[in-house]
Amino acid sequence: KELVSPAEYELRELYPLRLILPTVGDLMEMIVLLQPRRIRAIRELDMKSADALQGEIEELQRLIDEEERYLLRRRMGEVECLACGEKFIPESEKMRIIMGSGSEGGSVVSANSGGSTGKAKERHC
Repeated sequence: KELVSPAEYELRELYPLRLILPTVGDLMEMIVLLQPRRIRAIRELDMKSADALQGEIEELQRLIDEEERYLLRRRMGEVECLACGEKFIPESEKMRIIMGSGSEGGSVVSANSGGSTGKAKERHC
């Protein structure tokens, strides 16, 4: 298998998924639309529907939280160990974050590729 940079991987593999998967904004909008339905079900004492809607809302919130954690790890420069597969932040990235020389904001791709060697995997053990 050919080695590609994280940015290339994201464009080749993940970008097409972004076209069909909902964004965080879409998920938040779904929550906003489900809340009034849940409140209506509670007012009508339809607890079965209210519980089902609450379950959907909690699942959507879980997906939002998961996406936010993923983006935070990417911004922090987390990589996967070649030997054991454990995810970690390389010392060079930790120093960059501490010293404040990292690119703030920006896209996931530019934040991950700025100042790094472009390797998605390193060795820490």
